Amino acid sequence: MSTAVADARPAAATDEPARRTPDWWRVAAAPAVAALIAGAILPSGRKLWTDEYVTAYAAQLSWTELFRLLRNIDLVHALYYFVMHLWVDVFGVSEIALRAPSVIAMAVAAGTLAVLGRRLAGTPTGVLAGVLFAVVPAVSRYAQEARSYAWVSALVLLSTLGLTSAVRDPRRRRWVLYGAGLVALTYLHFVALLVVPAHAVLVWYRRRSTGRAFLVTVGIAAVLAAPMAWFAKGQDDQVSWIGRDEAKVAGYPTELFGSHAVAWAVMIAGAYGAVALWQNRSRIVPFLLVWALLPPLVSYAVYPAMHIFLAKYALYTLPAWVLLAAAAIVVPLDRPGPRLLRYRRFALPAAVLVVLALGWPAQVQYRDGDTLGEPDYHAAAAYVRTQLRAGDAIAYSAPAGRANGRLPFAYELRTAGSHPHEVFQKTSGAAVGSYGGIACTDPAKCVGSTERMWVVAVDAPADDPLHDFPEAQRTYLTGEFSVAGTQRFRRLQVALLLRHPEVEG
Repeated sequence: MSTAVADARPAAATDEPARRTPDWWRVAAAPAVAALIAGAILPSGRKLWTDEYVTAYAAQLSWTELFRLLRNIDLVHALYYFVMHLWVDVFGVSEIALRAPSVIAMAVAAGTLAVLGRRLAGTPTGVLAGVLFAVVPAVSRYAQEARSYAWVSALVLLSTLGLTSAVRDPRRRRWVLYGAGLVALTYLHFVALLVVPAHAVLVWYRRRSTGRAFLVTVGIAAVLAAPMAWFAKGQDDQVSWIGRDEAKVAGYPTELFGSHAVAWAVMIAGAYGAVALWQNRSRIVPFLLVWALLPPLVSYAVYPAMHIFLAKYALYTLPAWVLLAAAAIVVPLDRPGPRLLRYRRFALPAAVLVVLALGWPAQVQYRDGDTLGEPDYHAAAAYVRTQLRAGDAIAYSAPAGRANGRLPFAYELRTAGSHPHEVFQKTSGAAVGSYGGIACTDPAKCVGSTERMWVVAVDAPADDPLHDFPEAQRTYLTGEFSVAGTQRFRRLQVALLLRHPEVEG
């Protein structure tokens, strides 16, 4: 270990709150429980949506199939898929099982934020920030989603907390843990590494003598993370749809916080909190501002070289905002007169109630089945399940550039007594490392002697469920089958096709 690092070991930052504070678990308990309530206990009618069906698909692949998939697509989610593979082997693939890791991750994030806030700005600020974080609508939304964004938030917070530990007590194992967190972030979602400049600011302002250890740790982590960056670069076409127009910029705060009212309330309070903190804990203000602002700004600036200007990619910046907002409530009451001291016990719960009230319409909306405007695959598959017969086939269609119902129906019909054979898929996605597989080019050969076929058509015209099939398939189906019935659901329709009876003579 370098002399500079060793010499820095016993010192403590001059603006560090007193260490005689409650045990970390007592500080973390209330925010973690609040996040659990918001994410798991409050009822939700929202079913899985397209990206969650992708998670279910990837998690159920064999290891060989999963590695084959990641060579072609979604390498940026590699660590998440690996862990979910292990998880579903134990707990299964029900909606609850798929979403439970995200609920747990958000609870960990809220609790960790409270501990981090205590370390940076005192116990009241930390606890209030953790609870405010738990009741932000976007937090409970992604706690109820089987994707990696809750994990990213938790890991960013754990890494940041680990950095503060290493800065205060720069033993080698603390830097190793911090570096491991950065590597894990890379393989979980590399965009989260935009938090590293904020970490550099934290080191600069709190203990510059640990700068060398920080740079060495980040350098080693970068080397270990380089393979991910190199191979993922070849898959950037999968996010080419992410734009940067004026509408996206204007809607970014609402998307980030999950509520327009909550976004502006927290950001305005955060600006005031930065001013309040500057008076007595100025060293943490630049760190929090860089954490909150730099990732979205960089995401905007690097377009079109990189398509990462998406609010959920910056979900991990919310803790910085709520820490600043909490400081706006707590810091002015830190050293009040006797009269203000009496109001402190009411100010903290009042702040939580205000955010909860402002965000309640969004909380209700996110628990509605039509939150994202996604096709209602759950209801459609339930309808098909009641009508299935042995030997039935199925085919899927969607307009160009949109996902069809293949993965959702595979998930929703996984427990059906008989599973319809997909006639227009020559080779499965698992076999070729994709989500779609290889399509059949000879409709007559692929359909064979099938008598009954289900067509699942996303966003097709009401009177034409075959509208988005390739011309050869559409022509064959029109000539050989007739539509016996159609059932419409949100953004999709299910049609039953029966083969024309043979004409004798």
